[in-house]
Amino acid sequence: MTTRTIVPATYALAAATVATGAANHAVTGLMPALVDDLHLSIAIVGQLSTAFGLASGLAAPIIGILTAHWSRRRVLLAGLLLTVAGNAVAAVAPGFGLLIAARILAGLGSAAAMAAALGQAAELNAPERRARAMAVVIGGLTLALAIAPPLAALAAAHHGPAPVFAALTALAVLALAVARTVLPEQAPDAAPVPFAGHLRAITLPGIRPVLAAKFLMATAAFMVQTYLTNLVSSYSPVHILAAYGAGAILGTRLGGRAADRHGPRTAASAAITLQALTLAAWPLTAHTAAAVTLPFAAGLAFWSAQPAYVRQLADAARDQAPAVLAIDSGVMFAGIAAGGLTGAAQPVETFAVSLPVSGVVLSVVAFGCLYLRGPRDRRTHGDQGRRAEEPGKKVRKTPRVLERVAFSGRKNAIERSP
Repeated sequence: MTTRTIVPATYALAAATVATGAANHAVTGLMPALVDDLHLSIAIVGQLSTAFGLASGLAAPIIGILTAHWSRRRVLLAGLLLTVAGNAVAAVAPGFGLLIAARILAGLGSAAAMAAALGQAAELNAPERRARAMAVVIGGLTLALAIAPPLAALAAAHHGPAPVFAALTALAVLALAVARTVLPEQAPDAAPVPFAGHLRAITLPGIRPVLAAKFLMATAAFMVQTYLTNLVSSYSPVHILAAYGAGAILGTRLGGRAADRHGPRTAASAAITLQALTLAAWPLTAHTAAAVTLPFAAGLAFWSAQPAYVRQLADAARDQAPAVLAIDSGVMFAGIAAGGLTGAAQPVETFAVSLPVSGVVLSVVAFGCLYLRGPRDRRTHGDQGRRAEEPGKKVRKTPRVLERVAFSGRKNAIERSP
């Protein structure tokens, strides 16, 4: 396998995350149609997104731990099957109760598929291309974030929500077929690790600071993103969401490259800094240009950090990577939920000031967790790329005087040889 390019099968993993991401984000565009069809308030219908997020967040670490002795391909296919089932049930659901159950089912599928896709991307690709490969997988989520809500809203306005759920079912079936055909079967772990052993994986050096930074950054980001159209009133909501989605797509691509080239801690720290600066400048969204530029920068900042976080965790966890990446998915959804709940707890009248200020504070704390306590970046020789160094360990360098002695010895040996 060449180490110069990403393994092509990685793009099949991205197709899977497009399908699960679309199942998640399309509901945002379906809200008006669902309110009309179900004759419920938007606050109640909004619990469809909450059900999906909570199911994913709570189930991700448990599924990852219980299936750690399975191959990643098997877990991914099972997750896509659950996504197909959840979307299909939603397409024929006669009422709100069954629709909630369908969203929970799809959320479970998303939890399994996302962790498995990231784990297999790490297994398939060489270490120096690992962050870039994970950026491709995460890019499936950001692509779904950018296109699913507006397309779902447009289709539902003319045909209602049921055909949209049917289309999401077909998309998941297609992703399942691609994954089953393209992805190689890889051997699972030789011996299953006890449940408690997987839980202890988060105590490995460098794991907890990265998870803490990711949670805080996600809380800060989604405190603003959840109420984005409320915070930016000087421009069309469609254009604002499109700008955020475009920044997210570009961010995952640039973030993966930056993590491979400069190291994951450096890349993630730069992304957190950009997020803090973006939120600090948020009052400028009263002007038309900033109303599009700052949401774009917010999407770029948050999503560019994700490949770096995953690369750090995969490198630090090593053999425990499947369980840790599953916990990482749960932390991500927990941060998203915390951001929405924290924003909802603040008065709407103060949103324009309180949400960005709170986001800046959380971003600064996240930077401290990652930069002061997280794994350090270092270069290694050969084809191993950059690895995360455990906190507290120093890289020993050969003194120059010893290098000169060694060189002189080799030179004298050559001169004495016949």
